[in-house]
Amino acid sequence: MSSYRLDMAYDGARFKGWARQEGLRTVQGEIEA
Repeated sequence: MSSYRLDMAYDGARFKGWARQEGLRTVQGEIEA
């Protein structure tokens, strides 16, 4: 079984938080798009 790890950093100036929120641009929303 393979294991994967993803480390991320971001400039949050253009986002409205990490977790997906309806109608707002978020990091999770961009990753899942």
